[in-house]
Amino acid sequence: MTYIYDILLNFQNEYYDFFEWNVNDKITHIKKTPIFKISDDDLLNIKNYKVQFPENFLKQIYNKTQVFKKYDINIVNYICIFCSENLAMGIKMNKKGEVIGKSSLLIDESEEVLEGGRNNELVKIDFTSNKNKQKPEFHTRKEFEEGKMAIKKLQHLLENEEASKLNYLFFECFGKKETDINKSFNKIKKEIYKYEENYHKINEFLKLISQK
Repeated sequence: MTYIYDILLNFQNEYYDFFEWNVNDKITHIKKTPIFKISDDDLLNIKNYKVQFPENFLKQIYNKTQVFKKYDINIVNYICIFCSENLAMGIKMNKKGEVIGKSSLLIDESEEVLEGGRNNELVKIDFTSNKNKQKPEFHTRKEFEEGKMAIKKLQHLLENEEASKLNYLFFECFGKKETDINKSFNKIKKEIYKYEENYHKINEFLKLISQK
């Protein structure tokens, strides 16, 4: 088994490139973790979708990762690095094999992983993926988080039965009236994840009505 040493990982629910890391993110300083070379298609599936790994793979990586913790070193159950010819990413799983964290790598560390894994044998892992749960294709992490914030605010209006505000927002978005609060919510929520200008417009409107 091939390992990489002394790298930084930033586990998030979604994959973000290293230049989108935030100063408040919790960075994991890896002392040692295994590398597995897989196909480009498999790596893209892991990057973009909800995936779950089989028990036999979990056994391979169990307790193989060491993490720096101040003056100590902790053993972590299920962390590893996957790489193809062009991309490297860190993955953290729970005991069921579900991915609970994805991380890009810093440029120099990514190059080190790709170089180290170049001569590794390609492995096939029989993970399962749910392609119905692909994340919305926002341009940046900031835009993705703006979309989530808009959904949260809309959910608040729905839970508090503020039909007039939701239905008015529906009219602003689509130019027609809707009197059913649930239909307004579902339609607006669906539109937020289509175009960048939608969640900007909706967030601006929600700021205005929150001041009233």
